[in-house]
Amino acid sequence: MEIIAYDGYLFASGNYWAAVPDTSSIGKFSLQPSTLQRRAAGSLLTGSTVSPRAIAVQFGYTGSNATIEDAFQTLVGILDPMNENPRTL
Repeated sequence: MEIIAYDGYLFASGNYWAAVPDTSSIGKFSLQPSTLQRRAAGSLLTGSTVSPRAIAVQFGYTGSNATIEDAFQTLVGILDPMNENPRTL
């Protein structure tokens, strides 16, 4: 799978590429059931909660107008990994 944009930024516009490695395609999340305890009967399943799923991504740079170090420093600034708010992939 190839990722083309993140939070409105098109990777191709900065000469970057992003892809999900095969090892990341495995679901790495948990499903927690919600139950309701009942008197004199078994628990009743009332729904479930799915944990956030972290997706590992590989990045590459195909441009020639910056060094690899400068290109990835710029990319990290664009991605803002310290921002915990959900964003569109």
